Amino acid sequence: MMKISTSISEELVNRLKSMVETELYKIEGYPLERGKIREFARAIKEDNPIFYEEEAARKLGFRSASSYL
Repeated sequence: MMKISTSISEELVNRLKSMVETELYKIEGYPLERGKIREFARAIKEDNPIFYEEEAARKLGFRSASSYL
């Protein structure tokens, strides 16, 4: 049986980090609900407080926890 590697190279991690907050395309007129963003963050096991706490998001320059995505 072939073994599949699950490790991610440091180069790939750095490349993905450089894409954070990069606007790839823009969808206008599509409302994002705060609850759905939190639901998504929980689904991907993201525990960063900027997804859940308004004050944490504002301290980093976002309007709210929902404006990060």
